[in-house]
Amino acid sequence: MASSQMTQYTPPDYSDHPLYQHIVSDPLDLDARLVFADWLEEQGDQRSKLIRIQHQLTQPSESAEWRKVLEDEARVLFEQHGGFGGREDSNYLDFYVGFLDRLSVPTNEFLERSSEIMATPAFRQLTLTRVAKKMERLATIPELSRLRSLTLRSTLIDGHPFELLVNSSNLDNLRQLSVLPDCGDDIAPALASSPVINTLTELTLEGKLVRSDSVQHIARTPSNLTTLNMGRSVRDEALDLIADSDHLRSLRHLDIIGGLFPEASLRRLGSSRFDILFETMRISVERGTPLSAYAYPRFGNLHSLHRTHGPAFLSADEIREIATMLPFLRELDVNTDGAGIREMAKSSPLANAISIGLIAERTLPSDIVALLDSEYLSLNINIVMMIDGRQADSLTPLQDRLTSLYSDEQNAGGFRILDRESGVVIVQSHDDDHFPEHSPHFYR
Repeated sequence: MASSQMTQYTPPDYSDHPLYQHIVSDPLDLDARLVFADWLEEQGDQRSKLIRIQHQLTQPSESAEWRKVLEDEARVLFEQHGGFGGREDSNYLDFYVGFLDRLSVPTNEFLERSSEIMATPAFRQLTLTRVAKKMERLATIPELSRLRSLTLRSTLIDGHPFELLVNSSNLDNLRQLSVLPDCGDDIAPALASSPVINTLTELTLEGKLVRSDSVQHIARTPSNLTTLNMGRSVRDEALDLIADSDHLRSLRHLDIIGGLFPEASLRRLGSSRFDILFETMRISVERGTPLSAYAYPRFGNLHSLHRTHGPAFLSADEIREIATMLPFLRELDVNTDGAGIREMAKSSPLANAISIGLIAERTLPSDIVALLDSEYLSLNINIVMMIDGRQADSLTPLQDRLTSLYSDEQNAGGFRILDRESGVVIVQSHDDDHFPEHSPHFYR
């Protein structure tokens, strides 16, 4: 696939146009971008097509094939004509409905050039690196008020400078905050006592010091959070704290993969007396936790389930039952075995699936062949499988089969098999660019 970096083509500058200025002042008004696209078309500017196609991609669709065609067309347009507000190192994935939407810069550069950087049209998402010792000064930058999303990446981030930042009135419009990869244990209490917790809808705190007491601070604080990611070190009563919280009723997306949570905690979360209706969930549960632990109304709307971390396991019987129990499921990452894969091949457990990730134990090449031969195999599904790399030689003959099976470019799906220890690709239907970075989560 061709590079998705912005072309060297220098397009006309329309920054003085009223529509352009309106988009800068109100990035959430997507209708204005469509009107701007109409005007651009009259000028013969091909970026009008990029705006329209990326707008189509914001709309929900049942067709993975349709989305792939649009994505490919948008990438080509971007490579040829660029978008609005990009830098020389801007990537297609940084653009949203024609305009640069996210940027990652070292904190020193941002502090020196914040006015220039934040003048980028419609810019809403910022990632700052090496930020740990610069948050006090960062808190004074008024241009931060334009941000909807802020990611802070650094080694250990302590509570006091972080407290100065999250209490700054310059973050009043922030909706998404991520602190990673190494939060201090005083980050959660500093955030919970700050005004920014009232504006956030998405929160990610990563680090070995992010534990259950961090969840407790968030769970006991009124908020409008719909997405909560509390890292890899949370243990014990974290699910109980969420289940019992009167302040997390808006929660729809949960990512807590630190400990191995017992079945009782999962059932307690599913039977919470509060109106939590999960749509995506990534947690580690103890081996032997049955699929029936998800048979609660709180989990009825799940369309994405990831429980591969740790020894959590789906049996062949559960593979057979999953479509009935979780009817809206579209993304699944689990551990299973050869029997589970054969069961998937002879039934239709995921009729609406768009992504399947499997860590396969005790799996033979014949099990994989059975899946490839299945009448239920949709060539619009991405399937990524991790197996014991010692079987690599016996799987090499499958390469020609995969290449042939997925040769039609109209098929949006793909099939990839990797060594579960090293992550090295053994065989795959397409090159690396075909497979979404977020799928499956277990080899991120």
